[in-house]
Amino acid sequence: MADKEKIAVTEGGWRELWSTEDYLAIWLGFAVILFCIFGYLNYAPKADFAKKIAEANAIQTQEMERSPFKTIAWYKASDAKKKLQAKSSAFGKAIGHWTKKPGRWKTNPLDVAA
Repeated sequence: MADKEKIAVTEGGWRELWSTEDYLAIWLGFAVILFCIFGYLNYAPKADFAKKIAEANAIQTQEMERSPFKTIAWYKASDAKKKLQAKSSAFGKAIGHWTKKPGRWKTNPLDVAA
């Protein structure tokens, strides 16, 4: 190397983990992950959720053994399984408020005078 290149060197250490913007993003991401794990463990589907899926699977299996084509009962059981979604739980509804697609703009943000 003919020219000495300047390299950014940080002192490192524990203080950097709390005081730099890059690590702040990592900590915020970690907090979001912990929040999601907490929500899942505390508001996970109860035993009736698994029971409803097992009943629908039993109906579908029984109907496929009974006839070579999918019957109305098979489709009803399939629809019942599709309705079992996390967003229909209390926690899912609360989180859905914050994660849904935004509505529409009422005003153009670029038109606002600076």
